Amino acid sequence: MRCFIVLLTLFGIVQAGDWVVDLTITPNPSPYLSDWRSHPGILTLTITYTGSAPADVRVRGTIKRNGSVVASGTSEIISFPGPGTQVFSNTNLINWEDVSYSQTLEEQIIRSGRFPEGTYELCVKLISEPGGDSLAQDCETYTLVLPRPPTLLTPENNDTVNIPIPVFTWTPLTAPPTYTIHYIFKLWNLVEGQTPSQAAAGFPLFSDTVDLPVLTYPLSAPELEENHSYVWQVQALDSIYQPFGQNQGKSELFVFTFSPAVSLRLPDTITIIEDAAYLVISGLSIEETATSYVLSGSASLLLPVLSGVPPITVSVSDLQISKTDLSITGGSFNAPDLDPSIFPEAITGAFFKLTGLNFDISNGLTFSGNFRLPDIFGIPEFELPGNLHIDRNGLHGSLSKTAPEGENLFTLGSGMFGLDIKSVELTFSSPVVSLSGKIHLFDSTFDFRIDTLSFDGTNLTGKIRADGPLNISLVPGSDLVRIRMDSLRGTFSTGNPDITFYGGFGIQISSGTCGGNLTFRITGGGINLENFESNCDPHLSDLDLGWVHLGFRNLGITTLSYNPGSGWDFNVGMDIKISFPYLDSLELPWIGGITLGTDGFHFPSTNLDLSSLPLPTIDFGGFGLKPLAFSMGDMVFPWFSWSGGAPTGLSFSFSFDFQLPNLPESFPECIRTPDI
Repeated sequence: MRCFIVLLTLFGIVQAGDWVVDLTITPNPSPYLSDWRSHPGILTLTITYTGSAPADVRVRGTIKRNGSVVASGTSEIISFPGPGTQVFSNTNLINWEDVSYSQTLEEQIIRSGRFPEGTYELCVKLISEPGGDSLAQDCETYTLVLPRPPTLLTPENNDTVNIPIPVFTWTPLTAPPTYTIHYIFKLWNLVEGQTPSQAAAGFPLFSDTVDLPVLTYPLSAPELEENHSYVWQVQALDSIYQPFGQNQGKSELFVFTFSPAVSLRLPDTITIIEDAAYLVISGLSIEETATSYVLSGSASLLLPVLSGVPPITVSVSDLQISKTDLSITGGSFNAPDLDPSIFPEAITGAFFKLTGLNFDISNGLTFSGNFRLPDIFGIPEFELPGNLHIDRNGLHGSLSKTAPEGENLFTLGSGMFGLDIKSVELTFSSPVVSLSGKIHLFDSTFDFRIDTLSFDGTNLTGKIRADGPLNISLVPGSDLVRIRMDSLRGTFSTGNPDITFYGGFGIQISSGTCGGNLTFRITGGGINLENFESNCDPHLSDLDLGWVHLGFRNLGITTLSYNPGSGWDFNVGMDIKISFPYLDSLELPWIGGITLGTDGFHFPSTNLDLSSLPLPTIDFGGFGLKPLAFSMGDMVFPWFSWSGGAPTGLSFSFSFDFQLPNLPESFPECIRTPDI
């Protein structure tokens, strides 16, 4: 018998109920446009589509402040070939060059390169393409907080300046590398009986604008008078010289008194960082110049801010101490081979070993060290590059290392779960370790991140996340049955992980995908199915096997498991409707109890009485065949190995009432409808 394969294409309708958008924004994002354009992570938009037909959409975003639109923009077309999830950030959602701004703020935003301070609402609307119908929407509120004004450093408040050309320093404002911050320096005379605020209300004695957080009092400025007091302040300006920061960018007011230099006696202890680090100089060799003491040799470094750490022996090299104010003006000291055991785990955390320290004028007091895992994991420790500093609050900064392309720092996991660690990041003050790399799961590989790594004495644990979409085939060499991973969330553990898989299950049929939303947990004991919601439309599902078609409804997953050695095992129950397109599109009633496993479709023994059903009489070359009964034995159709043609394994039989409907009515009934 020659069979013809008919390809049936169904056009789906994009519906609003098929879409979910989830918008997340950092509570206090950067106000700088350059950060929104180039630094992902400020905004995350997740779009989930549960429909079955291909669909095109756009995202329309609107930013409002005080109820008025500040900026708006629209994305390029986003295509979904079928159900799935796509994740976007602020850098790739829209083209920032095409964003339009409100007329009242456009010049200010574009020229200054930043949004004004205030509370904003960002709304994203998903619209169909073409058509422009609204499909889904989400809004988030966030606040733009301007940076704190500069903090004055030297000379300190109420300090005495001994040199006629003092150096004024202050903390810089935080801004992107390409964004220029300007500073106005102002100096006022402080007349006896005046407060600093009263002095600053008058005309300044000297004013200058600089682009760095330092100013050396110029020779051309008014000469400082002996035993006279002065008030100074710094104001930050943005790239277009407008006041920028809290308090209009103005620092506090500091006062200093100018008194000609008098050499100070060198004390027994030199302050490196107030309340944090001190150098005991006994035993050092001391030389003098006209303006400095120069120290060399071995000395003890005290770190009172690090509770429980004993004095550390450091090597001092030409450390220059100013005779006028005992500040450090040059030289260095270091301890390249620290004993890690002197630092309690409460300070370093379980995964970091301090191995060295260094001090110089440019970088201050910095620490270096290695990342290490407990010995039971057999992973060699390695250096973590970065900047780790110390102040009166303890250690702060971050260190990280990324493996070269194609290599790993180390691996973790076993059984079905394997992790290739590509990057390690350690952040202080509270030491927090994050890992990222590639996860090997279900014979697939995808990106992951673990935050807040910890060790309980036996196992490593941490919060893990991975995002799809990723399609995973359940039958080797076939894409006919797949699960779709949208995301993984949960707790990774080298002992017993507990991770939830969010995604979908789908059977590839002629009209698209028949399946539903799927959730299961991954633990050390395997897979535990938590939820499956079928969204297979019985009116749209169709599996074309040539001379016979199968329709589906009431899908239910009864078994889903995975073994690293043998792969997937599954069992999906369903109802099937069998139809015959070449028998006048004859459709049989729905048949229950059918299952799909790794070896194909399992059909139970079935007998159907069709005589009472309103089925049409089949015109068979002038003869009439009216179906009376259908029967099928218990059988398996090996769908995954089927390559077209007559589907092997399908065996059934019909009983027909034979008729001659085209004979005149004058013919006897026994001839027109013979009993055959």
